[in-house]
Amino acid sequence: MSSPSKINKRLYAIRHVFGSSPWVSFLLLVALGIVVNGLYDLIKIFVSKKCPGFSDFIAFIPFALIALYAFYRYRRAGKIRVRMVEIEPLPQAHALIIFLSIPAHNDGKSEFYYRNGWKLGKALEHARNKNHNWYMPLVGLNAHLHTLKRIYIIPSEDDGPGKPGSHNNVGEFIDLVRNLWPFPESCPVIRPIGEEIPVYSKGVNYENVALAARAADDAFLELRRYYNPAQIIIDITAGKKTSSVSGAAMALAQDAQFQYVSTANYKVRVFRLQFTMRD
Repeated sequence: MSSPSKINKRLYAIRHVFGSSPWVSFLLLVALGIVVNGLYDLIKIFVSKKCPGFSDFIAFIPFALIALYAFYRYRRAGKIRVRMVEIEPLPQAHALIIFLSIPAHNDGKSEFYYRNGWKLGKALEHARNKNHNWYMPLVGLNAHLHTLKRIYIIPSEDDGPGKPGSHNNVGEFIDLVRNLWPFPESCPVIRPIGEEIPVYSKGVNYENVALAARAADDAFLELRRYYNPAQIIIDITAGKKTSSVSGAAMALAQDAQFQYVSTANYKVRVFRLQFTMRD
């Protein structure tokens, strides 16, 4: 079975032949076949009157040249360079997939967001400590404030006795987002992925990169029921380094967008895979 990256390269190669999207390229290919068949018959009829015995050969020549040109374009498209590009200006997501860290309850920082009746933007602006576990995921949500319709959370599972996972804090996080959302009438649907896919009801082992990537992939496919890929972004900021790797790997495999909140300046940055031609 071909990997998603190989499939994407082949689709890019087909698109490169016609300079269009894969589906449009396919339709153009069908149309070209119909036109070629008709032209071949016309040329053959015309040539048979001038050069009897050579009509098939002469009629074939222009289409052989077309085929050689298409083959050249396809082979050139095989020299594909894959690179990561930052998308600017920031695309506005309709759906987000996020990993969830365990909040630090012992310092009372999470309660700060409920004070003064501030909503999301102002609460983040006046947050006393930007190192709070949920600060950067909230920054990621705030970047899509006016377009966000649905949020799927991938929490962590319990890591043994006395080591609870963030699946125990999903309700608290959802309440926090709803409380901070400045437009109560248009607050996005927000739920753990376990509500959609029961196998993840107790969270996901973030240390298991393959499992976490599969959960992200399942969440992405579930969101595809409602939105096109360009409207979905996976946020790889929260959780652990391994969950960030898992989210990025899923995004690369699905040719999807992913975002990261910079720890340097808290800027939200969105990336995606891009195919370019080698010189």
